[in-house]
Amino acid sequence: LAVSLGLLMATGMVLSADVIALFFQQPDLAPVVRVLAVGVFLQSLTTIPGVMLQKCEMFKQISRIEISAVVAGIGTAVTLAWLGLGVWALVFQQIVFYLTRSVLTLALSPLRVGFVVNIGHVREHLKFSLNNFFNNMIGFVVRSLDSFIIGKFLGAEALGYYSMCSQ
Repeated sequence: LAVSLGLLMATGMVLSADVIALFFQQPDLAPVVRVLAVGVFLQSLTTIPGVMLQKCEMFKQISRIEISAVVAGIGTAVTLAWLGLGVWALVFQQIVFYLTRSVLTLALSPLRVGFVVNIGHVREHLKFSLNNFFNNMIGFVVRSLDSFIIGKFLGAEALGYYSMCSQ
């Protein structure tokens, strides 16, 4: 279910990339959004195995996964920036980060995934998941509102400065 929702959200990003680029008046944004959709799907692959790592208190493995993913992402960004790829260095930083995290989480998690459908369990999870989804979406919108406004009205350069300063 988590992977299906991740695939649905990633597909939505791919399909809406042109609209997003048009809204921000940045035609070069559409391919960036399409590639970043891969990260959304990769995150959905590791949601449940990641929770299992936490539940089994495998904190050393979690920290190794996160550190490895960050190092791989930074290495990718620095290398691609040095090669002159500009914004794509940051895009592929995210993809390599989520890919590394996904591979390591799936490899180290005690959860072994299978495809079993129990309609009763699905209904319970859907009730909880929908509430959780809308709560997370509202939180995301609230946390992103300042960046959204700056990007729309002041442009990409101002948003870049704002993002760097807020980090």
